[in-house]
Amino acid sequence: LWDAGFQLSFLATTGLVFAARPIAAVLSGGVSRLGLLRTLFSRLAAGFIVDGISISLAATAYTLPLMAYDFQQISLVSPAANLLAVPSLPPIIAGAALVASLGLFSPRCFPPPLFETN
Repeated sequence: LWDAGFQLSFLATTGLVFAARPIAAVLSGGVSRLGLLRTLFSRLAAGFIVDGISISLAATAYTLPLMAYDFQQISLVSPAANLLAVPSLPPIIAGAALVASLGLFSPRCFPPPLFETN
């Protein structure tokens, strides 16, 4: 419980559970007031962007006080870095799941190492 990594993970998850949806509602309300979202693609793209921003802001807002207390510094670049990282995670996770399932069910695709240590 006293580990900083556990505390940061707990706070980030708490932020995602309790704050991401309200932040997304506020942001999507602002985007819809602009009146630019007439096509389905633009609505989907705006939703994807709003979700990424709300996830990043919620996790950052909930972990910022603990980071400032534990490390006596805060990163001003972390929200922008999270905005770049969030869209790349689903394809990475899907690819890792595919490779893991291939490795489990098809040993010919991934043979054992040439040099085994006994």
